[in-house]
Amino acid sequence: MTLQGQIRQVAAQRHLVCQLTDEYDRERKAWQESHAELCESYDTAKADLMEQEQTLRDTVVAVYQQTGNKAPAPGVGVRIITELAYEPAQALDWAKAHEMALSLDKRAFEAIAKVQCLEFVRRVMVPQATIATNLDKALAETQ
Repeated sequence: MTLQGQIRQVAAQRHLVCQLTDEYDRERKAWQESHAELCESYDTAKADLMEQEQTLRDTVVAVYQQTGNKAPAPGVGVRIITELAYEPAQALDWAKAHEMALSLDKRAFEAIAKVQCLEFVRRVMVPQATIATNLDKALAETQ
C-alpha cells in the first residue's frame, strides 16, 4: 500500500472510531438516564458490599488474633503473609553501599541531563513519525 493509501486508511478509521465513540457515549448516557434508579441502586449496593466485605475481613482477623484459628467459619479464613517494614532512606543507603537494588528515576535523570552537560550522555537525533490530527485537511491539500 502506498503512503497516501495508508493516510486515507487511517483517516477513514479515525472517522469510524469518532462516529462510534459519539454513538456509544450518547447511547450509554441515554441508557443511564432511563435507568437512573437502577444505576443508583447498583452504585449503592456495590459500595455497601465493599464496606461489608472489609468489615468481615476485619472481624475474621480479630477472631484469628483471639483464637489462633485460621478457618474460624466456613467460607472465610486467614492467610499469613510476610510484609517488609523499613525506612526508605535506610534502604537506599544500604542499596548504594552494596551497589544492589538500585533503580534510576529515568524521568528525573533526563530532565537533569537536558539542562546539564554530562559527558557520558550523548544526544542522538531519532526520526519520529507524526500524523496530523485532521487528515481530511491534509488529504484535501494533496488533491
